[in-house]
Amino acid sequence: MPNNKRHTIKQLQGKGKDKVHPGSRKAGQLDRISLRADKLSHENRMRKTASHTRMERPLFFISQVTSTTPLNLEQFKNLIDASYLSRHADDLAALLAARRPGRAKDAKLVALEDIIKRENAEYESGLLLPDLTDGPTCRLIWTWLDNDIRITQAHVDLLRMVRIAKGSDAIVLARAGKDTLLSVDTEAAAAKEAVKADQMEV
Repeated sequence: MPNNKRHTIKQLQGKGKDKVHPGSRKAGQLDRISLRADKLSHENRMRKTASHTRMERPLFFISQVTSTTPLNLEQFKNLIDASYLSRHADDLAALLAARRPGRAKDAKLVALEDIIKRENAEYESGLLLPDLTDGPTCRLIWTWLDNDIRITQAHVDLLRMVRIAKGSDAIVLARAGKDTLLSVDTEAAAAKEAVKADQMEV
C-alpha cells in the first residue's frame, strides 16, 4: 500500500497551500506537519545539548594539559578543586548579587546551583575524567593540542578514563585507552616490567 502521508509543506499537493479552509483535510495536514517540525526541532536541540554536556568536562581537562608530563594525584585533585569545580563561581556571584530580596530564584540561578550541587556530589563518589596521571594519555592529548586538532567525541573515546573521588587516594580505571599510541606505550611498559621480573629472579 502506498504511503500518502505528507511530512513537509512542500509535499502537499495542489496550489494555495497558504490559503486553506479551517477544518479542511489540508488544514489538518498542515497542523500535523507543523507539530512534526516542532518535535524534530526539539529533539535536535536536546541531542545537541546532550552532546555538549558530554563533551564539556573532558574538553575542560584536555585544555589544561600544558606539556607531555603527567600529573600526580595531588596535582590532579588541585586542578579539580581550584579550577573545574570553581569555574562557575563568578557567574554564581553575579546571579546572587542581581537577585532582589524576597524574589524567587531566577531560572539561570537554579540551574547553575543544580549543576554545582550535582558535580560536587559526583566528586564524592568519583568524577569520570581523562587520565591526566597517565603518560601516554598526556602525550596523545599534547599531540592534538600542539597540532591544533579540533577535538571531537571520537577523540575523547580514544582516551584512558578514570574516576577520581574526593576522599580517596585511588585512581580507578573506568576505560582503557584505545589509540595506537596508548597501546604501544602500554605494551612497552609491560615489557619493561617483565624484564625487571626476570632480572630479580636471576
